[in-house]
Amino acid sequence: MTRTRRISPRKWSIPYLAVAASTLSDMKRALDNKDIPELSLLAISLQDTSNAVGVAEVRKSCARLREVIRVWDGTESKAAVGAIDGIIAAHGRLRSDFAIAQSWLTRYVETGKVPDDGVSARSVGDRWRRSLAKARGAWMLTAPGNGVQAS
Repeated sequence: MTRTRRISPRKWSIPYLAVAASTLSDMKRALDNKDIPELSLLAISLQDTSNAVGVAEVRKSCARLREVIRVWDGTESKAAVGAIDGIIAAHGRLRSDFAIAQSWLTRYVETGKVPDDGVSARSVGDRWRRSLAKARGAWMLTAPGNGVQAS
C-alpha cells in the first residue's frame, strides 16, 4: 500500500514559486551566456517540478523549449542560428506563462480561495484548479507517481 500524506497547496505553492523563479533566473543567465546545454537541464528541472504540482502551461512551455533546443547543434550553421532565435522565443513564452501562473498562485495563497478567471486558470491547469476547488484545499501527494490528486 502506498503511504500518502496531505500537503496543503498553500504550503507548496510558495516553495514552488520560489524554486521556479530561481530556475527561470538561472535559465535567463544560461541563455545570455549561450550555455544551451545548461538551459536544457534547467528546462527539464522546471518541467518536472511544474508537472509534479500540476502547473500545466509552464510544463508545456518547458517541453516546447526543449523541443527547440534539440534543433540546436552548437555550430554557427543557419539551422543553429535559427534555433537560437526559436530558443529565445520559447524562453519568452515560458516566462510569460510562469508570470500568469505566479499571479494565480499568489492570489490563491493570499486569499485562500481558488481564483476563478479563465485566463489565468489555463496556466495553472484546469485539472489542478478543478481538483483544488473540489478538495477545498486538502490535497494528497502520492509517492510512486509523484502525482498530485485531490483527496
